[in-house]
Amino acid sequence: MRARLGLHRRAGGARGFSLVELVVAILVLSIGTVGALRAFQQAGRDTAGLTARQLALQVAQSRADEIRLLGIAEAGALPEEVEMGRLRFRVTLTRTPTRGGLVEALIAVAQPDGPGARLVAYFAAPGP
Repeated sequence: MRARLGLHRRAGGARGFSLVELVVAILVLSIGTVGALRAFQQAGRDTAGLTARQLALQVAQSRADEIRLLGIAEAGALPEEVEMGRLRFRVTLTRTPTRGGLVEALIAVAQPDGPGARLVAYFAAPGP
């Protein structure tokens, strides 16, 4: 039974683990801990990028709402740079008329050094 538990009887009747076994166990646990910490760091970086993408998408959705309120004809008067969540975004709008009489608006939101978002929305064509 003692052999299965890893306990050995040594000279003088002492039982326990040897120093070599202890060092190997600590080494194995250290390697596992370092791997886990690196995984947490990578997850933190990914989460930070996700937050910037979510903010960019929110800016794009807000711009689509502004265009719905003002009309597609007045969309050019909206600012090209927007700040949200302490991040600055550049907003570009590309308009394309459709055969169905609507205007397809591609709203692209980007950071100078980070992720961005794109949103396609359809609006009624401006009246005569």
